[in-house]
Amino acid sequence: MHLVIYLSLCLFLIHSALLSASKTLIIISVFMLLVAVCFFILCIVQRYLVRAELYQDGGEVTLLVEKKGILPVAKMNAVIHFIYDQSGEVSIQRTSFSVPPGRTLVDFDCVFPFVGSGTFRMGKCSVSDPLSFFGIPVRKYKKIRTEVDVQPAFEEAEIYVQSNRLTGTISDRAITVNHIGDDPSETFQVREYHPGDMISRTHWKLTAKRDIMMTRDFAKESDSQYLFVLSFTKNTQECFSKVLTNYYALAARLLSMDTNHMVLWPDDEGSVWDGFVNTEDDLENIILMICHSFDAGRFDKNTLAAREALSPVSGDVVLEEFLSRTPGSSFIKQFIITDEPLDILQGRWAEDEED
Repeated sequence: MHLVIYLSLCLFLIHSALLSASKTLIIISVFMLLVAVCFFILCIVQRYLVRAELYQDGGEVTLLVEKKGILPVAKMNAVIHFIYDQSGEVSIQRTSFSVPPGRTLVDFDCVFPFVGSGTFRMGKCSVSDPLSFFGIPVRKYKKIRTEVDVQPAFEEAEIYVQSNRLTGTISDRAITVNHIGDDPSETFQVREYHPGDMISRTHWKLTAKRDIMMTRDFAKESDSQYLFVLSFTKNTQECFSKVLTNYYALAARLLSMDTNHMVLWPDDEGSVWDGFVNTEDDLENIILMICHSFDAGRFDKNTLAAREALSPVSGDVVLEEFLSRTPGSSFIKQFIITDEPLDILQGRWAEDEED
């Protein structure tokens, strides 16, 4: 648009100069045209002197720009795409900056509308002149697979716990959670022997079978555990994101009251996963596990219609399957988290406490 206005002005000056036979206007109009030509040539040259790619350092992703030569680039425009694994939804971030000679790391603030995991990819990337007349694409850049996961935004949840009574219990025995402890009646995991492990916990049969010393880790019992069940009732990124956001709010509230909990969720194939959350680090790790347990394209609108066997998995089904494989479990509360507004979930929580 800038170039069109500029050239229109040049043509107007040329037309006026020819009508009035003014040498001054002719010189000005020719000079203006030469400026545009010089800017175009400069952009063409800069195109071959600039290389841009996405650069990952730990969990941060930035734009790495390398500029050869002594002249800086007045303006560079870049479009960054973040493609969600679960649905193929694309979040777009546009940024503009100047590029000095040498290597430059440019931070960009991506706006993530949903929770999930995905891939960063460079879209259009071009150099332009100081007046933004021309935009010439730079040399090819690469696509990278990142480990960047979008954590839920924090929302304040107002829920209260009553640890002096059990509701929704299955039996009088406390649940044995998947957390290392000292309960010899339940094995948490079997692993290779490490120096310092107690010989009494050696798994002799497995040791003989594998010809490697194997040892048991016992589980930890808890009689004050809350159970959250994630219910993905729609095959959409919006539902997936809202369920995780609601869970994050409720779970963070429980942790603030020094109350642990267990969480269940179905994976991409409908199998039930579970995790124990005792700290904020546990909560963040569980969120990552949930995101990674769904294969790429799980909610892809373009392929969902052809995958008739892929049906939503409700929290009731997940809870039923879990209880069937862990008979004798008991909890203070079993609470199904949906994609409903958070205030509705809080109301349902309060109603359960009053019953």
